[in-house]
Amino acid sequence: MFSFLFDKKQYDLVCISEVPAITSSKFGGLPYCKSSEEVPVDEDGKKMQLLVQINFDEVKVPLSLGPKHGILQFFISTKGTSYGADFSNLLNKSGFRVIYHDAVDYSVTEAKVLSYGLPEGHGNSSTPVQTSCKLELVSVKQKDNKGSHIFGSPKFCQDDPRPLKPEYSSSKYDTLLLQIDSCATDNHVEFGDQGIAQFFINQKALKNLDFSDILYNWDCC
Repeated sequence: MFSFLFDKKQYDLVCISEVPAITSSKFGGLPYCKSSEEVPVDEDGKKMQLLVQINFDEVKVPLSLGPKHGILQFFISTKGTSYGADFSNLLNKSGFRVIYHDAVDYSVTEAKVLSYGLPEGHGNSSTPVQTSCKLELVSVKQKDNKGSHIFGSPKFCQDDPRPLKPEYSSSKYDTLLLQIDSCATDNHVEFGDQGIAQFFINQKALKNLDFSDILYNWDCC
C-alpha cells in the first residue's frame, strides 16, 4: 500500500527545549499569519486553533516529497472534544484544515499575532496539545511506523479507516502527510488514551502542493 515510500526517508518530529517563535515548527501555540483572515474558521464561524506547524525553511535535508520551503499548518476546531475529527465523515473539513504558506514573512511578530485575539492551541479541552513545544524535523531512514513524523507509513491503535468506505480509498489517500503519536511527543500531545492521529493525502496532490483534500482520523486504545 505504501511501497513507493518504503525506501524513502521519513521526517520525525522531535520536541526540543526551546521556546517556539511565531514561525517555528511546533505543536500548538499561536500560528504564523499575516492577518487574522488567514486563520480558517469552523462551521460556527469561529477561528480554529493550531495543532501543528511545520516550517520547511528550517529543514536541513531536502525532502523527497512535498514542500521545499514555506510553512504548512494543521488547524482544528475548538468545538467539541473530538479534536476536529468527524468520525462519521473523515473528509469533513468543518472541524479541521490544512493551510500552506509558500513564502514566510519573518517580520511578523508575536505581538502582532497576539493582537488578532486568536485561540492558542494548547492547554484546553478542545485540543490534544497539553503544552506548546518547538519541533525539529530529523531525516531518518524509515525503520518502522511508530512515532510522530511526516511521510513514511502509518501506525494505528485500532484499524486503518480507509477500507471502511469507498470514498476513503487507500488508492486515493495513498500518502501519509502527518502522523502524531502520543507516545512520541514527550507528553506534549495526548490523543485520548495514548492515541495516534493521521492526515492522509493523495501523492499527486502533494506533488502539486494542493492540501485541499485531506483525510483526518485519530484513534486510541
